[in-house]
Amino acid sequence: MKKVIFCNIAYMKNYCGTVNDVPVNGGKYIAEYNDGGEVYNFLDYNGKCYGYFMHYGDNLNIERIDGCDPKQEYADDVLVVWVAKRSDDAHNVIVGWYKNARVYRYVKNDFSCNTFGFYPDPEKDLEYNIVADAKDCFLLPEHMRNFIIPRASKVGQGKGMGQSAIWYADSDYARNEFVPSVLEFISECDRNGCEYINTVYTDEMLSKTYEGEKAVDELVELIMDANTPAEEALGYVNAALKTETNADLLCLKADVLKELFRFDKALELYEKSYEADANSFVLSKMYWMYLLTHQYEKAAVTAEILESDESFSDWSDDDKYDLYMTVFHSLGTINKLAKAQIYLSKLKDLCPDDKDELDSWLDIYC
Repeated sequence: MKKVIFCNIAYMKNYCGTVNDVPVNGGKYIAEYNDGGEVYNFLDYNGKCYGYFMHYGDNLNIERIDGCDPKQEYADDVLVVWVAKRSDDAHNVIVGWYKNARVYRYVKNDFSCNTFGFYPDPEKDLEYNIVADAKDCFLLPEHMRNFIIPRASKVGQGKGMGQSAIWYADSDYARNEFVPSVLEFISECDRNGCEYINTVYTDEMLSKTYEGEKAVDELVELIMDANTPAEEALGYVNAALKTETNADLLCLKADVLKELFRFDKALELYEKSYEADANSFVLSKMYWMYLLTHQYEKAAVTAEILESDESFSDWSDDDKYDLYMTVFHSLGTINKLAKAQIYLSKLKDLCPDDKDELDSWLDIYC
């Protein structure tokens, strides 16, 4: 029997943030703030989708997922079916699904503000309890969101979702009758070539090239124009790199890839750019990319190089503070507390009035 769960979330069109796509019917928090943990559920974030649903209680009972041991911290290879309600008087319907997902017992927050996590909004935590490869995530166009998930209060216990936001669908009826109908619906969508509306950045998409006749300097001007969409800019920079390859163009392509949340590929190009022309400008970009990809030891080493550069004396106190603070957290995260204390001392020297507050930060890792 395939491992399947159903998760109820607020309704949105794209689940890629709240710009022109406000979540509805997701409970009191959603209603008050027009925001919630699920608003990025179908964002291709460096090749993954990080799914969230509101769950009350300390943990998920993942042992109810077929074949999962009670001692496990997560269950793998789960089909997660996302369910939402378009309007107050509407039925709950399937809006999309993750195949081959990992479902965690406890909510994960390794993209929280304190661990340098969510780009482009460093003030927003990205919590999740489910993760899957973006290529295995499928969001239905709105006109196809018509498969009803009934409520147990109307059809009977074990035959639909209850009050909880998760339904394990582990009753005999669910396993033998309802889940097979859902699997057939998903298979039918695949067979019929459904045009799922979430964007997944494949290598083919990232290699598309502008085919016009513009010169490299014209392409660079377009790439650097703030009004040029990132996907369009990528086509321009790919065209420019076909004509010539240099450190500046490599860095520009990395910048565009970062805007598309392709951090691993962006980092590779920043490193190539730095190899071609070692400078603190590109090194600082590498530093932040190491943080975003949770490569904390490399981030700390890169920060030391930045500090030793003659340009560091021109940095503002605010920029130095940000560097020292993030290096301190990087070293604390990888349990290098002796070196972390060195950066804590630098923070105290820079901001002596904050000494007591800064001392409390060390308690996080001790």
